[in-house]
Amino acid sequence: MTFAVSNVGGLIYHELTEGGMTGQRFNEFIGTVCRLYHPLNACFVIDNAPAHRQAVNLPLPQDFSVRYLPPYSPFLNICESAFALWKGNIKDSVAEVRDQLLREDHQQRMATLGQLAEKGTAVVTLHRMQAALGRQAYLPACFGLDDILIPSGAQIPPSRKSHTLWTDYIYKNQSFPSFSDPVELKFPLLEKAIHHYSDRSAIPDWMLQCEAKVKAADAFLVVSAEYNHSIPPALSNMMDHFGGSLFAYKPSGIVVYSPGIYGGMRAAMQLRAFLSELGTLSVSNIFGIPEVHKALDEGGAPLNDHMEKGANTLLNQLDWMTLAMKNHRDKHGVPK
Repeated sequence: MTFAVSNVGGLIYHELTEGGMTGQRFNEFIGTVCRLYHPLNACFVIDNAPAHRQAVNLPLPQDFSVRYLPPYSPFLNICESAFALWKGNIKDSVAEVRDQLLREDHQQRMATLGQLAEKGTAVVTLHRMQAALGRQAYLPACFGLDDILIPSGAQIPPSRKSHTLWTDYIYKNQSFPSFSDPVELKFPLLEKAIHHYSDRSAIPDWMLQCEAKVKAADAFLVVSAEYNHSIPPALSNMMDHFGGSLFAYKPSGIVVYSPGIYGGMRAAMQLRAFLSELGTLSVSNIFGIPEVHKALDEGGAPLNDHMEKGANTLLNQLDWMTLAMKNHRDKHGVPK
């Protein structure tokens, strides 16, 4: 399968062929895209696979150009994100028709796999490609082979290490996360919520910055401990600084943990009601992590299968609801 993806059109063209990619095939693919989308004023960003190296010599229309990624940088190629989504869908689809495939002869099996491959391209959506490209703010610097440096003395805060698992899985689902941690942000005890300010110029900068995060979000993943069999006050205090209209018509997912065997489920039951009153309805799955000290290492890496399976189940539900609710908001708005 060969993809042409864009942050403007998502998957704009694809070809399914049998056998490996050759320079001639790839050049013909580039030529087809040019014919379909001329005039577009576009740039082909291509990695350094051997079959791709001759594309720079193609007689392209004036409105098209070619740029090659630096060596050994597949993380800069949004096609890699597209392929990861597509391959994941294919694996799930093949598992569903495994018995059928075993009964079919070679010709029938290839036809079935071809149908699954074509159907699988539906997961390469515009929203996901925009999210993948949004994580590449450093792409221009990479084209220039500039150094990308971490400022001297910069450290990852210890509390941020607990986010490692979630960033890994969220990025696989082609989302673009930002974090709000009451341990790091040090929200004061709530005295005046942001929607109670009649003069917005009087709102503290830190509150405006957090408001912008909430407003820009399409979904919320709430990761919570259990405190006195309830929601930790620091968490509810942080979220209560912002009105329900900022959370409304966006889904949420609940992750809870505790050192005991119930995995924070008592807090999860109260988070259900709390989040629904804010307007961000939680998906049906709750990811509970019992005995959290046995589930994650000090760097945030999972130590058992439950961590991976539970995270995937929750995030798949949240991803589906996020796309569905975003599409509906964009098309129909929200109730007045």
